[in-house]
Amino acid sequence: MTEFTSVETAPDKSYSMIRGVTITGREFSIEARWGGLTSCPDFLEKWKATRRGAAEPYYIAGSLKAESPMVVRMSSCMHR
Repeated sequence: MTEFTSVETAPDKSYSMIRGVTITGREFSIEARWGGLTSCPDFLEKWKATRRGAAEPYYIAGSLKAESPMVVRMSSCMHR
């Protein structure tokens, strides 16, 4: 992703709705299920205002859930 435009997190920090722009310029929206990674929503808020280029995008480490291609079970969070 090159940009996170919105990060809305549940009060218990169990999941976040993340919207942004991919490296190809397309908008995306996913539900990130954190599974105990309670620092990740705050991490995304920190980086939300920092736009990246296609040569150095943000990566989201997780796996798609079977019930929806728009739901990701997150496995980590880091800024590179």
